[in-house]
Amino acid sequence: MLTGKKLCKWNAEKRRTVMPSELKESLVGEGNGEKLVVVKSMYEKCLYVYSETEWKNHVEKLRDIPQKTKDKIWALRHYVGGAVQCDIDVQGRFVLPKDEVFQATGETGLCEYAGLLDETEVIIQGNINHAEIWSRKNIEEYDNEARERAGVKSNEDVMKAFSDELLEYMF
Repeated sequence: MLTGKKLCKWNAEKRRTVMPSELKESLVGEGNGEKLVVVKSMYEKCLYVYSETEWKNHVEKLRDIPQKTKDKIWALRHYVGGAVQCDIDVQGRFVLPKDEVFQATGETGLCEYAGLLDETEVIIQGNINHAEIWSRKNIEEYDNEARERAGVKSNEDVMKAFSDELLEYMF
C-alpha cells in the first residue's frame, strides 16, 4: 500500500527525481527490474505512478468499461496510450521522457501537463495503489478548490466532514 507525502527535489532540465524510499519499496520492491508506469491523471493536474503489476491490474479493470461510443474509445485510447514506462534505479531515481512524442501528436506532455517544467521541487504522495507527482502550485490550487467545494477551511476539517462516511466504509 502506498501512503505518505514527501517534498522531493526535481531536476526540470533532466526531468528527474527520486522516489521516496518507502514508496519505492511498495512500487518496485528491492529492485527486481520492475519499471514504473507514469500516466496523466484524468482528474487532476498531476501524474500517477504505478508499478508494472498494478498498472496491469488497472488496465484489466479498464477493459471492462463498455466502449460503446467513439468518445469513450477516444478517452481510453488517450489515457492508456499516454502511459510511459520508466526505469528506476536502486537509489530510486527515475527520469520522465521528453514531451516531443506527445507534442508531435498535438498533446500536452507529462511534465507540462503536471506543471513541472519550471519547478525545482515536487510533491510525491502515496494514494493506496499508486503514487502521485504534483507541482506545489497545482496541489495547492487543487486543495483550495476541494476545500471550497466541501465548505471546509483546513485538511483537518475535511476529515471531520467525511468522518462518518469514512468510518462507515472502514468498519
